[in-house]
Amino acid sequence: MTTRRMLTRLVAMTATLALAAGCGGDDETGDAGGSSASPSADTAGLGPQAAELQALYEAARKGGEDKVVVYAGQYTLMKPVFDAFTKRFPEIKIEGKDTFGAPMETTIGQEVRGKPAQRGDIAHTADTTMLNLANNDLLQAYKPPAATGVEGDQLVYRDNLLTAANYSFFGNLVNTEVVPDAKSWEALLDPKLRGKVLIQDPTKAGSGNGILTTLANDERYGIEYAKRLKANGAVSAATYPELLNKVVDGTYGVAMYGGYTAYLGFKEDGAPVKFVFPVEGGVWIPIEYFGLIKNAPHPNAAKLLMNYFYTPEGAKALTSIGAASAVKDAPTPEGIPPIAKIDQLNSTPLDTRLENQEKYTAQLEDIFR
Repeated sequence: MTTRRMLTRLVAMTATLALAAGCGGDDETGDAGGSSASPSADTAGLGPQAAELQALYEAARKGGEDKVVVYAGQYTLMKPVFDAFTKRFPEIKIEGKDTFGAPMETTIGQEVRGKPAQRGDIAHTADTTMLNLANNDLLQAYKPPAATGVEGDQLVYRDNLLTAANYSFFGNLVNTEVVPDAKSWEALLDPKLRGKVLIQDPTKAGSGNGILTTLANDERYGIEYAKRLKANGAVSAATYPELLNKVVDGTYGVAMYGGYTAYLGFKEDGAPVKFVFPVEGGVWIPIEYFGLIKNAPHPNAAKLLMNYFYTPEGAKALTSIGAASAVKDAPTPEGIPPIAKIDQLNSTPLDTRLENQEKYTAQLEDIFR
């Protein structure tokens, strides 16, 4: 794979950092297209709530809601899902930008408290940013009727101010020309892998912080695991693209917790990599959440899009980008087991997520400084 092609791939994959980060990034405004085609008469792909979704569509059309503005950590990556939505509901187009962390929080805060001509309808990204939005009174509660089985203190926050939208899959990305395998967390502590394991800086929001704080919270590992990992020569990468780049080019053998979507891209390009998932001993599956922004200008269209992620059709579209709907028994991408059959590490309820992350991050700063 050429350096130019590798860099192009890494730029495209940078969006996956949003799944694990509460930090900021550059924004890119986009339009997921539109169509003048007629709505499909076949509603089987919308599932049991088809009538409710069709009612939202009619309400949006009557109200002149011809678009939904989405602020998302992976807006560009989600384009195939948005395209499927617009094919189904052709009079509503999707606009938005790739944004998360501080930029998203600032933008939404200014819009909610002011009266700009253009404003967002939906926030969609990982837990840290979404919790900050909810805690700062920037979202309104909405329980999507199509979100069957999406419940519990890790999937829903404060009467559906936040509702889990989709899962993404992270595991160990292995350069097979450098390291044979990395099947388990214990394998990364093997002296044979000393100095060959790379992790995104665990002291800052990102995949490294996400996996080590989750391992620390799990009684099988605790914070001692991070200490042992560091003692075995694990090296920190400043950014997520660096994490991927330095394993794909063979500088290191294992990227501890790289994304499945990134792996698919590198595999397509012929890189000597394999994706270990699930990692033996439990995994952390990042979740992206929906939040309906306060005073959303296109409320019916926004609610329709949120519900679409839980329909059979929307769930299928999500698998095409390496993700899975949060709805119960949703299909997973090829090669990924059903969510219910995956051994997951113990995570904290959303109510205590930020406090827990802060506590363990302080300890990781002492370990990796």
